[in-house]
Amino acid sequence: MTATPIVAPRRTAWISVAMTAVIILVAGTIAIILGGVVFFYDHITSADVAPAAAANEFRQTRDRFAGRQPLVEITAGRVIRRPTPDTPRRPISTFHVIAYHPDDGELTRLDLPGWTLRFVPSMSGSGVFEKLDLTHGTGLSLTLDDLERFGPGLILDMHRPDVEALMWTE
Repeated sequence: MTATPIVAPRRTAWISVAMTAVIILVAGTIAIILGGVVFFYDHITSADVAPAAAANEFRQTRDRFAGRQPLVEITAGRVIRRPTPDTPRRPISTFHVIAYHPDDGELTRLDLPGWTLRFVPSMSGSGVFEKLDLTHGTGLSLTLDDLERFGPGLILDMHRPDVEALMWTE
């Protein structure tokens, strides 16, 4: 017959508390991750559209900002980055992106509340606009500060053979 070790009740209580804390921490982490995924998918839509419908969507969006140049233009391999105005920062209420991929006819829309821009991580682990490389290797970057100083308006107007995209804030 083997003797069962006697564990002091105090040690058992601490083990129970520690296990409960770990379970709560794991469950909380899973809930936060799932909540983030659901939140993101609630703010992004994608649809197959004809090229003419996509062109109309881009024309209407550009018309909203007629008379004001975008902060960044990317066309035919050229990148134009206009200086960020030296104006007071204004909070962003909504951040929008539309992108059209002519190869598969997919039009994607992203509409995020402005406050989320402070929490969306970029590849570097910092804020999404601290090191957002829009042009894959040119070194062009935009910060959240740039967007807030630029104010409501067209941030990016991009025309490339593989994608057309607009990014703007309100």
